[in-house]
Amino acid sequence: MTIRTFDSQANDQPRRRWPWILALLFGLPLLCLTTLAVGLGVWQYRVLGCVFICTQAELAARDLSNSQLFLVDLSEANLQGAQLQGTAFSLVNLSGANLSGANLSRATFYRVRFDPATNLSRADPSGVTLSELDLSGVNLSQAKLNGVNLSQVSLPGAKLDGADLSGAALSGVDLSGASLNQALLNAASLTASTLSDTTMAGANLRGATLTEVNLLRADLCGADLLGLRISQNSQLEDKTRLVWRLTNKDLADLTLRNADLSGACLPGLDLSSLDLTEANLTGANLRGANLRNANLSGT
Repeated sequence: MTIRTFDSQANDQPRRRWPWILALLFGLPLLCLTTLAVGLGVWQYRVLGCVFICTQAELAARDLSNSQLFLVDLSEANLQGAQLQGTAFSLVNLSGANLSGANLSRATFYRVRFDPATNLSRADPSGVTLSELDLSGVNLSQAKLNGVNLSQVSLPGAKLDGADLSGAALSGVDLSGASLNQALLNAASLTASTLSDTTMAGANLRGATLTEVNLLRADLCGADLLGLRISQNSQLEDKTRLVWRLTNKDLADLTLRNADLSGACLPGLDLSSLDLTEANLTGANLRGANLRNANLSGT
């Protein structure tokens, strides 16, 4: 008969290894994260003068180009004229921050927080993808946004007066209530965008695409609509569509007899030789309009 002995010491050896294995599995990642956080904190303090909480930091004209800004609270910080080209913003709070005149070319944004007090006026984010960001109410007046991808961006109430948006991708953008006076939108694509209640007085819309857009109650007084593409299913007032047709000499089947043009904005339009008999022109803006040989009887 063979008697087998039970070696308890040998059996305990695997059990003794488990604490070390668990320490390696959980300890190493934790050590790496701690080292990364410490290194990031040291870098932030050296460059920004603060660690993670950098509210109201004075960083005007600072060169932060090609930096990695991660988990930083820069709310109400002064970044006016800062060099931020190529900078990566990840989980950064820019609420109320002043970035006016900042160079943001080639910068990247991931889950960055803005608010109506954020100032991006005269900023240069050329070559940047701002798609799917919430820029509601943000001040972007005179910003250089030409060719920038702003698709699916929330911009209701934003201030874009004098901004250069020429050739920009603005498809599916919410611009309701935004201010775009004197903005450059030539050759911009605004397909399926919401432009209701926007003010675009004097804006350059030459060659822009506004198919399937909502332009209800939008103010386009004095805007350059030459070559502007508007589809039949775009929502806009009859007077606005009429001005667009007159600007682009689309006179086929156009009847202006008894037309209600009260309060219409018609400055500089060529209305020569048109029949405006009995048309209502009360309060219409006809400054600089060409009315030579037009029939204005009964108006």
